[in-house]
Amino acid sequence: MELTQKYAYAVWENKSFSKAAKALFISQPSLSATVAKLENELGFKIFDRSTHPISLTTKGTVYINYLRETEALENLLAHQLKASDDLSAGSLTVGGRMSSSYCILPIICGEFLKKHPNISIIVDIEAGEEKLKSQSLDLMLSVVPQTTEYATIPLLEERLIVVLHKRHPMARSLADLAVPYQDIVSQNIAPEREITDISVFSEVPFIITGRSSDSDRRLAMMMKNYKTSPCIVINAKNVDIRYRIMKEGLGAVLVPDIFLSNFAQDSDELYYFALRSPYTYRTLYIQHQKNLSENKLLDTFIETMLKVCQDKKGLLQRN
Repeated sequence: MELTQKYAYAVWENKSFSKAAKALFISQPSLSATVAKLENELGFKIFDRSTHPISLTTKGTVYINYLRETEALENLLAHQLKASDDLSAGSLTVGGRMSSSYCILPIICGEFLKKHPNISIIVDIEAGEEKLKSQSLDLMLSVVPQTTEYATIPLLEERLIVVLHKRHPMARSLADLAVPYQDIVSQNIAPEREITDISVFSEVPFIITGRSSDSDRRLAMMMKNYKTSPCIVINAKNVDIRYRIMKEGLGAVLVPDIFLSNFAQDSDELYYFALRSPYTYRTLYIQHQKNLSENKLLDTFIETMLKVCQDKKGLLQRN
């Protein structure tokens, strides 16, 4: 609220120019002149000076109600800003479409809420760039960062692993190439166990989305020299669907090691294969609007993300 508006509001609160002047520690003539100038700028009288105590004109009533609402909003803003500074209140919406989002974000949110239980967090696992752009999303995880438009921070490196159910017809012939599940979650895959000749999978159908996802594109680049018959699952929006289809013996899937850490109970039924290819490594990034970089709540959440993901081995072995 501007100073002249505060003066007018003080007159209304005290129902008197003289009492308002004392409360404001200014002279009555100065206060009267300031209010008269404001009324001249507005084009109408705020106060009916002929009554005792002083009263409002019809338009003055509308104007004072406006000042009352303005004061309430300013007080609310001050409270919210203070709460944001000490993280005693506030909300965040975080998300991302890739499988790692719904594997990692619940862990991060849980750690964050241990220290800041009054913060409200919405996790949107279908969130894409359009929501980040419209600012309906505060933070997004991505493997294909738009580095020029958004603030981008590397979070961790994933390794994509080929998984095949033991009941698949090709499983027995590939069994000797498999690596133990524990070697994946401990990040202890011996170099000699990595597969360099990807043609061994040329007769294995891979379950893909048909939507040109990042994992689909990487798989296509690795297998471009071989004729394959992929098992296409239309609109399989997340890797969990493809993983479940793989478990029925329909084909292999290429999935992040972070995702596999959630399915230790399946390990005896499956074969895991580590490929030696640059396409099986990808970086997961944090992205947010650049104009939010001074948001303490967002900054604190990002600090938690980086701390949780600093030891990827611990994150993999969490489950």
